[in-house]
Amino acid sequence: MSTYGGSAKLTSAVGDVNINLISDYKQFKKDFNLDLEAGPENQFAWHGIANTKAFTQELRLDGATGPLKWVTGLYYLNIKTHAVHGIAALPDSAYPIPSWDQPRIANLKTESYSAFGQVDYQVTDTVNLIGGLRWTREKKRYDFEVLFVTPTDNGNPYSWDYSPAISFPGFSQGLYADSHGETLWSWKAGVNWKPVQDVLVYASVTQGAKAGSYNAGGPPLPASEIPYKPERLISYEVGLKSTLFGGKVRFNTAGYYYDYHNYQAARWLGFSSLITNANARIYGGEAELAASLTDNLEASFNVGAQHNTVKNVLVGGVRRNVQTTFTPKLTLAGTIRYTVPSLVAGGKVGLQASANYQSRVWHNLNNFDANSLAPYGVVNARIDWTSEDKKWLVAFSVKNLTDNVYDNIGFDLSQVCGCNLQAQGKPRWFNVSVRRSF
Repeated sequence: MSTYGGSAKLTSAVGDVNINLISDYKQFKKDFNLDLEAGPENQFAWHGIANTKAFTQELRLDGATGPLKWVTGLYYLNIKTHAVHGIAALPDSAYPIPSWDQPRIANLKTESYSAFGQVDYQVTDTVNLIGGLRWTREKKRYDFEVLFVTPTDNGNPYSWDYSPAISFPGFSQGLYADSHGETLWSWKAGVNWKPVQDVLVYASVTQGAKAGSYNAGGPPLPASEIPYKPERLISYEVGLKSTLFGGKVRFNTAGYYYDYHNYQAARWLGFSSLITNANARIYGGEAELAASLTDNLEASFNVGAQHNTVKNVLVGGVRRNVQTTFTPKLTLAGTIRYTVPSLVAGGKVGLQASANYQSRVWHNLNNFDANSLAPYGVVNARIDWTSEDKKWLVAFSVKNLTDNVYDNIGFDLSQVCGCNLQAQGKPRWFNVSVRRSF
């Protein structure tokens, strides 16, 4: 895997108007191989390559006039991606199966133009209003095909060969090509209120949009299931941010309601993911409490709770409501840190413990019992030393102190082998680090 690129920023001002011109280019290349069956015998491999080039250009102007602050600008995006991925039956397999490659070849070009603006108006000393609008025009051009070929690469199982395809229904797919354009609108309206010093109460309504695109899974994948529609989200949020007792306590809390139209719901089918559109609702809340209990003792605690529903999803030939993937209904996290008051070897010593917990999640949108990952918690510990001039930091930490065994990712392979593949999180993990700052 390799990534390289560069960016440039030009800043100027004309009167009270600030002008920023930002250019950025990046190229990303990836080549990976995976022992697919993960067994003692050599049978199948999953191979993938990707080459992505991205260029962005932004012109942004901002300024202030009395109680009004404003920002406006233009944005351009150009992304080109060539990707090949798929399964291969290895020539040196331990079983007497014919060798073959099944490359899935996808090319996607995205071009996007945007114009945006936002204003922040100070109505009174304690109230300000926020409003913003963004227009986007996005164009995509896509082609996709799945080949089924006999390798002619001298037995190298990790090289794709594009020799003439073998016609094998269910294992190959003819060329699909399409292009389309979309106009997307995003906006925001909000109000901030400071009833007293160091307390902020806020509320906002925001519409966001995510462009549609194309699937690259299968085969067989019907042409009607390759494209998926743009997603629109209207979110409602209210919250409070506060600093209390002379800065010794910080308390933040928020509640939200998300209303999705054409939510881009992803699920794992066979050896690839498939995105379909469905309406969805998500609502919940979160709170954070951090306090300096003494001059040397600090603690923080976070809690989050949410409920979600993706509506009318086709699962096993039946449409039903399901829950989104990898989104626990309850999350808890806490940290406590003590700094030894006196210097040790000319520096400060800190002792820290942290823990986090999440409730059960689904790793597949189907929400079958076998797609469930059990709730788990992890405890971590750390001791560190910082030199008095803060130029040196030496730390020793233990992640998953109790060596808890838990699953944190899964793949539904029921259509392939009638099984599930689930991967465990890291076991007890020791780490030593040394950092020098200049």
